[in-house]
Amino acid sequence: MKTKIMVVSLFVLMTAGAVHAQNVRFGIRGGLNFASLNEYEIPVATREEAEMDERLGLYAGAFVQVDLSEKVGLETGLFYTQLGGRDKEDDYGEQYEVKANPSYLQLPVSIFYKFTVKQLTLYPSVGLYAGYGLSGKMKGSGSVTNRDETVTQIDFDDDYFDTFARKFDIGGTIGIHAAYSKFILSLTYDRGFVRVNKEKPLYGGNAFNSNVRLGLGFVF
Repeated sequence: MKTKIMVVSLFVLMTAGAVHAQNVRFGIRGGLNFASLNEYEIPVATREEAEMDERLGLYAGAFVQVDLSEKVGLETGLFYTQLGGRDKEDDYGEQYEVKANPSYLQLPVSIFYKFTVKQLTLYPSVGLYAGYGLSGKMKGSGSVTNRDETVTQIDFDDDYFDTFARKFDIGGTIGIHAAYSKFILSLTYDRGFVRVNKEKPLYGGNAFNSNVRLGLGFVF
């Protein structure tokens, strides 16, 4: 119920922004993701867990900016984004790689404040996002040598959302943007509020989507 209320609130914000619009701009944006599952640990062998640190991904989509006043505006859009995490070990007794590579459809809604520095328009932003999982895999390969010198082979290739993750995600987003002419350079950070993993671990923390995005946009 709380999730549904937050999603409705997102659409209320978008509607309110459109009603009071003084100026509307449409654009496209794409770039790189540095995503992780907030260092979530996946058991891969006896006394061995894979820590799901940063993996490189892509994102792309379209956005709309609505000026609510001379300085304050609203931005929303729809983006395809690659999240997940990765752990690769190549030490004595540990030679394996575990990677989660889910893709999501993400709808962010942010409020921004504009100010000018020389020829640049700078604007920090803060808001919320809602995401829905599209597809992905949880893959692992390699081996781990146990304390008794036995070797555990790691070999799995599972559907990410069927076996591990819940499809719906919602979280917060904060960023800083620099606009010059029709181009916008953006650096943003997204952090999920709800756990990704379907089942709670017996020990350790839950997985949360965490993502640093570096992007370049173009306003039409």
